[in-house]
Amino acid sequence: LPIWFVTLRHDVTHGSLPPVEALRIAVDQALLWLHGAYWRPQCLAVGRAHAACLSYAYAALSRTPGAGGDETGEDDAPPE
Repeated sequence: LPIWFVTLRHDVTHGSLPPVEALRIAVDQALLWLHGAYWRPQCLAVGRAHAACLSYAYAALSRTPGAGGDETGEDDAPPE
C-alpha cells in the first residue's frame, strides 16, 4: 500500500478534507492498486473464470465517480 494512502487517510481523519478532485484521484489510484495487488492475481488463480473475473473488476473500475460508469451500485454482484 503506497504510503500516501496512509497519509491521506490520516489527514482526512484527523485534519480537514482535501479538495474533492484529490480524493477522486486517490480513489482511482486505490482501485488500480487493488487491481494489481489483489484482483488480477486472484483472477489468474481461478483459471477458467479468468475472463469473467477480470470483466467484473474492470466494470468496478468503470463505476468510479468521474469515470463515466454506472455509479448506482445496482449491479454489484460478481458474474457466475
